[in-house]
Amino acid sequence: MKKYKNITLCFLLIANVFFLPVASALDSIEELFNGTWEGVEVMGCDYQTSNYVRTLIPLEKGSQFLPDRKKLKSWCDIAKEKTGKEIKCSVIGYVEGKYYFGIEIIPGSMERFRSIPQNSKQIAFLPEILNDLYQRWERGFSEHMQKDTVPKQFYQDGYLQCSDPTLQLVSAKLAQNTPNYNQVLLDILRYSNNPDERTKAATLLSWSKHPSNVDIIINENLINDADDNVRNELVRTISYVINDVTDEKVIEKSILALCRQAGLPSHSDRTKALAAILTIVHNNKNHASFINGECEREINYISQMSILPNVAGTAKEILRHMKSESSYPNQS
Repeated sequence: MKKYKNITLCFLLIANVFFLPVASALDSIEELFNGTWEGVEVMGCDYQTSNYVRTLIPLEKGSQFLPDRKKLKSWCDIAKEKTGKEIKCSVIGYVEGKYYFGIEIIPGSMERFRSIPQNSKQIAFLPEILNDLYQRWERGFSEHMQKDTVPKQFYQDGYLQCSDPTLQLVSAKLAQNTPNYNQVLLDILRYSNNPDERTKAATLLSWSKHPSNVDIIINENLINDADDNVRNELVRTISYVINDVTDEKVIEKSILALCRQAGLPSHSDRTKALAAILTIVHNNKNHASFINGECEREINYISQMSILPNVAGTAKEILRHMKSESSYPNQS
């Protein structure tokens, strides 16, 4: 999680969007940016249920955004009571001052997430040098976000880099040291029962310079970690490292796995997965052909169901790439 501006709350920052889980942060809500309510985003259900849930929330479009914790909690409680479903609620905000009330309807079974297997050997721990560099990287970004001066991140020469000179020095040291501990990072993801340690390992893979990690993440189902922060960091790593993957089968498997992530009733999972798919098909139009019927239906569903501009917009952009790809004759 990154802090956004000087707010005491923790947000998940995705491009120009921040995401605030209601359940975990309601007690700390005091002041956010000035803005207006735009609507209710519902995830994890069909059209009819989505429309019904929206009618339950007394949110008036265009009204002033007021972070009243009691009111927001009451909205969430209403949705839970009327639907009889397990529900998570959030505030999804855009930096231009547009706010949405997010409702995630959680499916009855969470069996799709992997469980951590019992490991007969000693659990791997993050080496001190990587932990220190990771903390310096995180602190640097947190300081920038508090000042509203978020630097650009980009993937080049096989690892994640940064436009900020100080953070770029940290990035260079990560790129120098992380490859030596690639197996340790994978073992932490496989066997550690500490989600914070798995999150660190997932993040650090962006500096490990091992493109084969993408295949391992997909084949061993590491991408389906039970912790959303781990899933998000693995998806982000895939979106970077896949630029160095040459095996078309691995790229195809990655797209289909990302489609499954996009189908989760979770704003952060969905947004990161869609962005990763778009990056892949944007970089190579032929890769849009790897999107099969089930994947296309999921993306089309999101494009029609979501009222968020970056979510529906990204889904529609992927569909446009698919249409463009199909208009090209096969090269043989």
